Amino acid sequence: MERNKRIVLLLTLFLSVNIFAQDRYWVVFSDKNNSPYSLQNPEQFLSSKSLQRRTEQNYPLDSTDLPINPQYLNLIKPYGQILFTSKWFNAACIVTDSLNAGQIAQIQKVDTVYRIFNAHVTQKKINKFTNITKTLDYGIAAKQIQMLKGDFLHQLGYLGNKTIAVIDAGFNNTDSIDVFGSLRSENRILSTYNAVLQNTDVYSFANHGTQVLSIITADIPGQMTGTAPKAKVHLLISEDMTGEQIIEEYYFVRTLEYADSAGVEVFNTSLGYTTFDDSTQNHTYNDLNGKTAINSIACSLAVQKGMLPVLSAGNSGANPWHFIGTPADAINSITVGAVDENEFHAPFSSYGPAADGRIKPEVCALGALATVANPDNSIGVGSGTSFSAPVICGLTACLWEAFPEKTNLEIREAIIKSAHLYNNPNDSMGYGIPDFKIAYQLLRNDIATQNTSQLLDFSFNNNQLEILLYYNDDNPLVFKIYDLSGKILWEKEITLLQKGELYFFNELINPLSSGVYVFSVNGNKKLSKKFIVVK
Repeated sequence: MERNKRIVLLLTLFLSVNIFAQDRYWVVFSDKNNSPYSLQNPEQFLSSKSLQRRTEQNYPLDSTDLPINPQYLNLIKPYGQILFTSKWFNAACIVTDSLNAGQIAQIQKVDTVYRIFNAHVTQKKINKFTNITKTLDYGIAAKQIQMLKGDFLHQLGYLGNKTIAVIDAGFNNTDSIDVFGSLRSENRILSTYNAVLQNTDVYSFANHGTQVLSIITADIPGQMTGTAPKAKVHLLISEDMTGEQIIEEYYFVRTLEYADSAGVEVFNTSLGYTTFDDSTQNHTYNDLNGKTAINSIACSLAVQKGMLPVLSAGNSGANPWHFIGTPADAINSITVGAVDENEFHAPFSSYGPAADGRIKPEVCALGALATVANPDNSIGVGSGTSFSAPVICGLTACLWEAFPEKTNLEIREAIIKSAHLYNNPNDSMGYGIPDFKIAYQLLRNDIATQNTSQLLDFSFNNNQLEILLYYNDDNPLVFKIYDLSGKILWEKEITLLQKGELYFFNELINPLSSGVYVFSVNGNKKLSKKFIVVK
């Protein structure tokens, strides 16, 4: 049996090497005519989660949702091995040579054929993610959350209970290290997929995705807590670490279509592309218009299907390239730059605008010496927009959890409008550092136009009083707890409040004996009265 296993492993290795020793071409078909699939029966090719996401946000199905006509795929099968397909682009990636590619181009239902992987160019083995600088006993990653007022959402109980895809180079030891203990025990890793190898192996490659994921889902109180510690995740690989070729943008398309079918709501990628081992594939700045690079177009298509992309701006700010890469130029994405702990632009963070003049990046978060978990079970710091994007991604999930009835574009708009440079954006920080408390307030537009204060939420457990209110008074607020005879047992006056703002209060009071009590809030007038039952 062991000998048979070795033979299978050697055969798999041989086939993988053989595939990677050949060119790969992108074959675009002319249409989807006479397809056995129909938009009237979407359950045949879309998951219930994907359909639900579209329905909730009122995004219609269109022809890009239809799979490729199987008859068209059969036409090209004799000329090579089909690695994967894209229904969004009505195309297939095929392993073949230039002679067969020429034959494929003559097929009536084929529109375009071009090479996306050159097996004959020298592959430069690179490590794009050399970000970690040192390891330290840091404790909870408070700065990167509090800078954006993400703790406000956490205090309200919004911990990112949404479905997130992280698209990266690998997630080494994510299946074993401590910071992901609850992620694993609560079965919140929903799936894994490796688009490069066309299998589910993601835990044996690269440290980078592990570090990115930790910023979102780490959950060791007192050591490190992520921005969305209760998120459900799909872990996807589209980056080939053996070199840099434009086929990786096509692998990325494959992971997005996978994410769509899996019902993903928010996705994060720290991957970006500008130049390649084969210089004929290089992008120019003019390509960064959201409509040229296939991975950027795919991000925009994902938005039209109800997902929200959170993308790293890139680390070329101090390099000759200077600008963002792809897919950071995607239309209607949230592209994220980096700042330091003093909220200044980090020099390495790539600049905008997009080639068509759109503001890029949209927002910024802590990316210089951000707290990350490492595959060796240590907690350290790293620098790069790779680490500012997941800060935003996780908090975006928390905000959307608070307002599940909102669309992806409404969530995006609130985040952008909350940023401190919204009225004066620039090419280094975009609209600036978002404030998720303000974003929450913007989405609560039912209270933003009110001219009186309102008690929005109230709880009392184990002598802990938690209050969320909208303040729009001229007088200080007074909190009181009294018994049924009217005797005041606890009282607190809150001053120096700013009108038109949301406030969250957390108060620990002296223990109350068993009985029924009354809690009241007074401003210009009595705002609310709540009963407290202590057993």
